[in-house]
Amino acid sequence: MNTRTPCLDYGRTLLRLCLKKIIKQKPAFIIAICILSVTDLFSQVGISTTSITPNSSSILELRSTTLGFLPPRMTTTERDAISSPATGLVIYNISTNLLNFYNGSSWQISGGGTGVSSVSVTTANGVSGTVANATTTPAITLTLGAITPTSVAASGTVSGSNLSGTNTGDQTTVTGNAGSATLIGIADDNATNATMYPTWVTTNSGNQAQKTSSTKLSFNPSTGTLTSIAFVGNLTGNASTVTTNANLTGDVTSVGNATTIGTNKVTNAMSAQMAANTIKGNNTGSTANASDLTVTQLKAMLGIYTNVVTVDVPNSTTTAAKITELDETLAAGTYTFKYLIRYQSAAATTGVKFSVNHSGTVTAFVANVRWVDVSAVASTAAADQDEILSTGAVVGAFAARAKSTTGWGTTLSVDAANSDMLMIIEGLVVVTVSGDLQLYHGSEVAAATTVKTGSTVIITKVN
Repeated sequence: MNTRTPCLDYGRTLLRLCLKKIIKQKPAFIIAICILSVTDLFSQVGISTTSITPNSSSILELRSTTLGFLPPRMTTTERDAISSPATGLVIYNISTNLLNFYNGSSWQISGGGTGVSSVSVTTANGVSGTVANATTTPAITLTLGAITPTSVAASGTVSGSNLSGTNTGDQTTVTGNAGSATLIGIADDNATNATMYPTWVTTNSGNQAQKTSSTKLSFNPSTGTLTSIAFVGNLTGNASTVTTNANLTGDVTSVGNATTIGTNKVTNAMSAQMAANTIKGNNTGSTANASDLTVTQLKAMLGIYTNVVTVDVPNSTTTAAKITELDETLAAGTYTFKYLIRYQSAAATTGVKFSVNHSGTVTAFVANVRWVDVSAVASTAAADQDEILSTGAVVGAFAARAKSTTGWGTTLSVDAANSDMLMIIEGLVVVTVSGDLQLYHGSEVAAATTVKTGSTVIITKVN
């Protein structure tokens, strides 16, 4: 043993004698006594089996490579019985097998943390338990008691793989495997002829007793009869009997199940309003509810077709060309047609020619072309839109019994250049294979003649 600072010779001699004579008999006990005997004699102490100089920061340093330091060993109860433990006091806890030290206010586990000194279970929400060993790894047994509406949140869910017992109160969804479920207070009403009365869900917990009477609503499962003092809204499905409090009177009358709408009781004002320029009807070709028809749909139902020229169509050749805007597709059937043609010629000496064609197959076709002639006596093929015919005078005309794409004849002139003229073509056609009814227009000579906007065709299907 060495000391870092000078000490009294008496202390050194005493310590050497103690160590040499009795260390072999009770080493730990004798060493402790020796240390206690010289505490007043040394400022620093080092204990070692070899020469040692204590660390400058220590009052006592123990050094060994074969032996350890053995602090006092005691149970938790014995530790807690120490009166006024000093801050820094160290013991080995044999209850927890951990080194403990006192930090001035409580016992701590060496190395940090407070450890587990006491474990308990507080009963809450139907769960209780017991602790077999209050250690760092306590054996805790939990017991699940009755689950009541107050022990589960209103929006909570109880789930499990082995639920058993009796479910009471309001249940929305139960998930998991139920060991047993007891149905309480609900009878199999469908097995009897007894009339059922609705039991409405209330906020009361527990089972709701089945109602045995009602003056408002009842239902008989065996007959399917639903009885009520009044129904509001639409009733759908099959109704064999509808019982009301009284028969209907007024525009709509009823006696029992028979309901009648009085003659002339449904007026236009009672009908639903329609869109502008529409007519109620059914244009589907089969049975269907009425719908609003446009003018175009109505014309199609009646077999009336009209087309009009919206852009001037000039032709400066003798080859007739089709006026596309006046085309109309006609299926098999018999039709009458009438063209009202507004046209002009660039020169008074230049006439025009027209003809009508059908691109499909027809079995009959007849047409007349007419205009006012410049002559008051006989037709001269000179159109005059400013002529007043004398009594007995004729109108200029062509007639045809065959459709044509080249023109049926040619007028020789007009009474005024670049002035409106009127040509009328009327006819009848019997169509066997669908095709387009077409108007063709050409000039007398290679000079401009023009079919003007507003020229119109009206076609009527006869059958």
